[in-house]
Amino acid sequence: MAAGRTPEATVTDKIAFLDGQVLTHRVFAAMYELIATQHHDAHPCPSVLVDMP
Repeated sequence: MAAGRTPEATVTDKIAFLDGQVLTHRVFAAMYELIATQHHDAHPCPSVLVDMP
């Protein structure tokens, strides 16, 4: 799909499509960033967070 091809039905059956749910994706991303920040503050360790659009 990332390469612009149509995947087989056995692949698409296993993927949850959330078209148009950008807000949902951003809320979950923000939640996991907050969890990572709180964990890092409590247990300092090297960070590998990537800033994604």
